[in-house]
Amino acid sequence: MDDFTHWLRAQDTVVTHAFATSDILNRLNRNLNGEDPATTRDATTTETRQFIAEAEAKFAANGQGLATV
Repeated sequence: MDDFTHWLRAQDTVVTHAFATSDILNRLNRNLNGEDPATTRDATTTETRQFIAEAEAKFAANGQGLATV
């Protein structure tokens, strides 16, 4: 996903903005961990997938979803 997002952002003559769910989740994770850049996660790990599931559940419990962020 990150490779595709990077490629898409490089198409600046056609695409003006590109955001991936991973961008939002990485930012959320840094916010929850005191802005420590070392907390950026690899989306392929089981731990990260668990974090994503928990974040989505928290948003859904508040009547939101990651798609509305």
